[in-house]
Amino acid sequence: MQVVPLEQKRVQANTLEKGLRLIEALADAPEGMSLTELGNASSYNIATVHRLATFLVSMGYIERRGADLKYFMTLKIYELGQKANRGRDIKDIALPILKELSRETGKTVYLMMRDKNCAVCLARVDSNTAIKVLVVDEGEKLDLHVGAGPRVLLANLNDGEIESLIKSSRLEARTENTITNRDVLREDLARVREQGYAVGMEDVVQDVASLGCPVRNAGGDVVAAISVSGLAIHFSEKDVPEILAQAKSCASRISEKLGNVEAGKPAGKVGAGNR
Repeated sequence: MQVVPLEQKRVQANTLEKGLRLIEALADAPEGMSLTELGNASSYNIATVHRLATFLVSMGYIERRGADLKYFMTLKIYELGQKANRGRDIKDIALPILKELSRETGKTVYLMMRDKNCAVCLARVDSNTAIKVLVVDEGEKLDLHVGAGPRVLLANLNDGEIESLIKSSRLEARTENTITNRDVLREDLARVREQGYAVGMEDVVQDVASLGCPVRNAGGDVVAAISVSGLAIHFSEKDVPEILAQAKSCASRISEKLGNVEAGKPAGKVGAGNR
């Protein structure tokens, strides 16, 4: 791991602060600002403003338009805010239901949402048993091909997105049970999409299994996944049907609160063979 010198960190932090100040200045100027006006508003010299503005344009946060090529805010900040709100809203809605599911199953329960080529953990509710299964913490990420929850998210993308992610991902192994073959993953995702849930048998952490179900919004799109996780010995063919029924009920209740009136589709054939 490369160690960044303290002075370099200070320079990077200072540059970030200056860039954010330019964005804040533009947020208060719906009519746009020229380079000189940005300099006056920020108290930075023209060379610094030009360098920062050029970088922010390349990142899509601001743009130049009009006959006088003034700088304007884009909608990227708004879009990021909407994504943050979406995650917070789902978490607030889901958390009481996730706690119930954890109490009922005696297992750790996760709420996950896709973030580009990963699944980020929005919430984790630990079981009330003596055995704690900690696969991922809040804010941490898993690759989409790993674990039940992430694979539910991946399986419910459109075919083009799925194929693009499969081709571009390295499919790194977490354990010997992680799916690392692209053709096997394609088959697995088709099965997950058809049956409406995924089971992960020791594919993230040895001796730990999980079962994931999709959470849908008002339009029927999968916006999150819940995952029930525990010791693999508690996810046998005999155990999975009950866990699935509980997880599916939880996901349906969250989906209903998000406006999905058709929550609770058939789960398909139940079994523990789907990794």
